[in-house]
Amino acid sequence: MSKEDLIPINKRTKDEQKEITTKGGLASGAARRKKRDLKQKIKWLYDLAPTNDQIKQIVDNLPIELDDVDNELVEIIGLHNSASRGNHKAFITLQEYAGNIIPRNIKLTGDMNNYNFDMTEKLQKLSVDELRALANGKPKTKRRGA
Repeated sequence: MSKEDLIPINKRTKDEQKEITTKGGLASGAARRKKRDLKQKIKWLYDLAPTNDQIKQIVDNLPIELDDVDNELVEIIGLHNSASRGNHKAFITLQEYAGNIIPRNIKLTGDMNNYNFDMTEKLQKLSVDELRALANGKPKTKRRGA
């Protein structure tokens, strides 16, 4: 189907418009019910009591009362453990739950091969202190008039 085959809704008969909008409404309702049911299932899982091994690990390692341990806490600790092993998605999820804003879609531009000076010559002119500052990510700037 190409773009030319599409007919705008206002170019259709009233009966065709009604049929299309009815189908869309039914599909929308089905999608909302599916999403609602998924949320309910997740809530049921959170309401279940965690296993004894999970409770023991949490109570032994954290200053939390036994009554405060639920499956949600177990999952948060699981996310933390996964993030601490280097799982970036787990880290992002934890940061978002904590309310921290994580920058997305950062675009870096530039061409490392397009420079108009001899880097070796410039580096040779730097003092030891200036080279150390560059290596530490803090280039020294010269003050005017000093």
